[in-house]
Amino acid sequence: MLLLATPLPFVYINLYYNCTLTAARGTDVDADPTSSRNMWNLNSRTGSNVVRSLHFQYISGIMIYLIVKAKLATPSVIDGDPESSIKGFYCIYYNFETLRCEWKAGKLSNGNYELQYWQQGMSEKETCDHYLKTNGKNTGCTFGRQELQLFSNLFVCVTGFPGMDPIRPSYFTFQLQNIGKPGPPEDVNISKSQVDEFTLDWTPPNGKIPSHCLEYEIQYKDQTDTWKTIAEQRESFHSFNMSGPLPGFCVRIRGKTNRYCADDGYWSDWSSESCWEESSPLPEIPNMKWVYCIGVFAAVLLGFFVIAVLYVVRKKRHWSEKLQHKAKEIVY
Repeated sequence: MLLLATPLPFVYINLYYNCTLTAARGTDVDADPTSSRNMWNLNSRTGSNVVRSLHFQYISGIMIYLIVKAKLATPSVIDGDPESSIKGFYCIYYNFETLRCEWKAGKLSNGNYELQYWQQGMSEKETCDHYLKTNGKNTGCTFGRQELQLFSNLFVCVTGFPGMDPIRPSYFTFQLQNIGKPGPPEDVNISKSQVDEFTLDWTPPNGKIPSHCLEYEIQYKDQTDTWKTIAEQRESFHSFNMSGPLPGFCVRIRGKTNRYCADDGYWSDWSSESCWEESSPLPEIPNMKWVYCIGVFAAVLLGFFVIAVLYVVRKKRHWSEKLQHKAKEIVY
């Protein structure tokens, strides 16, 4: 689906071409026949002719266009039994962080598979440094944390190790953003905002995929226990109406790189299910008017009580002083 398999290998070829330089001002300039040695991906081969159109900025500021027509000299014999080539090759770029490729082994006697890859900016091809194995044969590769480029072709060749029986090589070309697989959405939550209106929200998955590059599929099930799709959207929340009781109502969500950031991609795994449970009714809150009235009444009563206590204390002190004065008059 996402990988382009090439029937012929990457080979070094000699290009013999006549160049015609056409300036933006309409002046044609003939160049001498030139010979160049380069590496081509034969996936774009048409018969024995390949046409390439290149453009560059001329030093005087005039845009120059270069049309190259070339004949390709390809090897007439490809080593290895066709049955020895791999089957079912695919790659997934998890969270735009880790690239993992897997395949099924062909018919091998004495040999094993080696994965080679190259991308623009690399000085030379590199080989896998961490293989996945099945019955002693290499059937996959987990790439390290090296910086691979998005929006740039990655060329992969799975062939045999030198010194062993020859294996028919297989070739693939793809771009990483088109094979990305995000993690599942997190913190899925259902809340009831109004009568018969529900809100579903979640958190985008961790990883290097920007949140604006994701789209989501939302599914729900009820007592029928059958998953149904509600919507596919880019936002990380969704509102919907549903009336009546909701026995067994659950939702799940998965994500994928949207068409604004990639041509294709893999859906994530489904999030964990989040189910709605009707909560117990909360105690009825008293009318706030009565709360205010009771508060004011209590404050007035408290005020009267304080005044009464102060009055009694003052009267008691007054009578105590008067009695003491009367006692002194009697004594003297």
